[in-house]
Amino acid sequence: MNLATAMPLSVEISKCDSMFIRHITAPLEGVVHIVLEEGGFVPQLNPEDFAEGVLTYQQLHPKKLPRRIFELTWKRCISYVATDETYAPSDRTKDEPLDKVRWLQLFEKSTFLTFVENTTFAVEIHSLKLFHFRVASYNWVVDIASDEYPEVVELEPEYR
Repeated sequence: MNLATAMPLSVEISKCDSMFIRHITAPLEGVVHIVLEEGGFVPQLNPEDFAEGVLTYQQLHPKKLPRRIFELTWKRCISYVATDETYAPSDRTKDEPLDKVRWLQLFEKSTFLTFVENTTFAVEIHSLKLFHFRVASYNWVVDIASDEYPEVVELEPEYR
């Protein structure tokens, strides 16, 4: 099953130009909850603006736009790792995702899954079919091992 079919809101998440992880929590045993927030607006400046030496107030201080917010909740997480984006280059492994949309990736085989299989009883004793989900953003990269897809909810947008 691909991300768009299993998580229709993944398509909406992929439409966001920038993404930040606002919260990562484990509110209950085995549950991982991530709140994604669409990032701030970056002014689009042209080289001509600098050549003329004139930048308008609107270019430097654009009006506040709504930021989309999404909640992703895995109800049975076997393991997760949060890595500061600064230290997590996108090519850190040679793993090929089964499916990906902007900001989200799904793996059936990965270095992370091999680690989880070798350090937990999830596969050996519980016979779980694990998936590796990667949530990427401009501040964190979170890798999650779970046997189920997350629930995804879009919250009311915020204006900042």
